[in-house]
Amino acid sequence: MSKFCKVYSWFETLRDTILRKTPDCSSGRTGYFLFPIIPNDLLCKLYRGTPRTGIKNKVFLISTFFISSIFPFHLDNQEIYSLAKRGENIKRTDITNFFRPVKQLFGQENIVTDPLKLQKAAKLALKYFRENKRSNPKIVKPKVFDKKILNSNKVEKTLKFIIWSIENDKKRKRGFRILDPKFLNKNFKFIKWSGDTKAAYKNNVKIPENFWNWGILDKGKIRLTKYAIFTFNGSYKKTAKYCCPLYKIIDKNFAKKDRFRYTKQDVLNGVLQKPQNRKKVKPLVWLTRAGMEDAIMQGTVLVRMPNKKELLFNVDKSNGIAYNKKVKDIKRQKRYWYFKQVKRDKASMKNSILNHGGAVFAGDIYNIGLGKIIAIKYKNPVNKKEEIRLGVLNDVGGAFVNNLYQLDLFAGVFRNRCSFNRWIRKIPNAVQAYILVKS
Repeated sequence: MSKFCKVYSWFETLRDTILRKTPDCSSGRTGYFLFPIIPNDLLCKLYRGTPRTGIKNKVFLISTFFISSIFPFHLDNQEIYSLAKRGENIKRTDITNFFRPVKQLFGQENIVTDPLKLQKAAKLALKYFRENKRSNPKIVKPKVFDKKILNSNKVEKTLKFIIWSIENDKKRKRGFRILDPKFLNKNFKFIKWSGDTKAAYKNNVKIPENFWNWGILDKGKIRLTKYAIFTFNGSYKKTAKYCCPLYKIIDKNFAKKDRFRYTKQDVLNGVLQKPQNRKKVKPLVWLTRAGMEDAIMQGTVLVRMPNKKELLFNVDKSNGIAYNKKVKDIKRQKRYWYFKQVKRDKASMKNSILNHGGAVFAGDIYNIGLGKIIAIKYKNPVNKKEEIRLGVLNDVGGAFVNNLYQLDLFAGVFRNRCSFNRWIRKIPNAVQAYILVKS
């Protein structure tokens, strides 16, 4: 284990005694917020041997490790319909208060996006866009956003231009113009997104960098969380260690009715192993309790088997219980997902979100709509340079119902949380955000 991983592990065992837990209603996490009573020499001891960040604010040291539990969500038809239905029943604020056109001119910022991943994400968004235009128009053309802020035709035009420009540069074997701020200024108009700070405050959202402002989200910015897909060890059979299965539904009647009867706790207590249910579901793989909880929260999981094969599983159908933002302990969440195995052949993986790490955002697509090209602008906490990251709004989740103050950046696939934390430490927890529109 690397020195970084050892220090991080040490930090996790100590943090509950030196940090105060604060509720984080918008993402389902339990946040950790440092009080100034912790002396600086203790912080130095905690982080001795870790890579230097050059961060002067001692409190901000914590933010590089802030998200130790990540709960990603992946676009799923059942989930989309559920969110759309819930969205119709929720009293919403006027979204025009948070989006306005600006004459934003980027300067000398470094654009850190991988153009090829951005192109793949844009192609996938265009595919989703066309598939859902008739079957589920609410996520393609949100009524207010489409009429008052940005119509879907311009979104489609922007996606096509992004795909074309990257493909053109690839064929000509020249530098990618999408990485040039001047190219963005010339070819796009900008819609500034200012987060719903009142909703963030109501949900007790804390931004670690803003410690001296009690963690309140700054006006004009949005909150940025990060998520990933992790690789877990698993077993084909139940063992003392791998005692929690991911179930697949194999009975049509169970899929239509019975799956709504059971909570996650019912499943863990063996209700699916009773005679009346035993032939209606099938264990796909066995994980540890922690692995099962992460799989349910992440939606997609990569499992290493004893014979060194890696199997990919994705959520299929839920028990219909919504994620409860007020419940901080994930073991107490009643929501449960049944899974399906995903083929890992070239055809299936071509359009997989796994290939788009760093270029995909999850957000409130019921309000904003699928397929928006978003630029986030921030100062890198490590090298102190101004950076821009481009991504596509391609993902969604229960935490984003009526959430206009947050995006979740998909970081990619990671073997462990240590490597994930090394990746996210370069990106702050609050950023400026702009929707790009082809001019």
